Amino acid sequence: LEKAKVMRVQRLETQTVDESVKEIVKRVIETIEQLGEIEHDYEHDGEEYKKTLTYIIARLKDAQPEFKVTKSERESLEAQVKTARLELESGTVNEDERPAQEQEFEDLQRQYQDKLLKETELLEIINNAQRAIPEVQKSRDAAKSAIQAIRQMRRGLLEKQQNFQKQTYGK
Repeated sequence: LEKAKVMRVQRLETQTVDESVKEIVKRVIETIEQLGEIEHDYEHDGEEYKKTLTYIIARLKDAQPEFKVTKSERESLEAQVKTARLELESGTVNEDERPAQEQEFEDLQRQYQDKLLKETELLEIINNAQRAIPEVQKSRDAAKSAIQAIRQMRRGLLEKQQNFQKQTYGK
């Protein structure tokens, strides 16, 4: 830091006014270019947020109807499992029919567990999508706001630089 201060003082002592003006103009142009690069980065981010939102919304659209169907099927299987269990526990099942009914009960149990697992997975997709959408929208909107602010800064600097050059050099 001290070395930079010494170099700045030396430059100020030896530099002419024209050289100082050229240095400032050079820095302003560099700043305008850097702001352009930053703006481009934010535009890229904004596009990525749009793609992400499109993907999340599509997942949500696909999962919701499938979730309703799966939930309905799971509820039906749950009732069938309960009925089969009551029949087996009631003691009224003929011993010859018992193995077949036990097998049917086991099959229903497996189907029920599979539907329950699928329902849970779909519900997780729905919940995650519903939580993610507002957050991604906030990020997208922040990127848009940043682009507007950067564009305004660039335009302001560019206008000042052009006005200065026109006034100073008549260009």
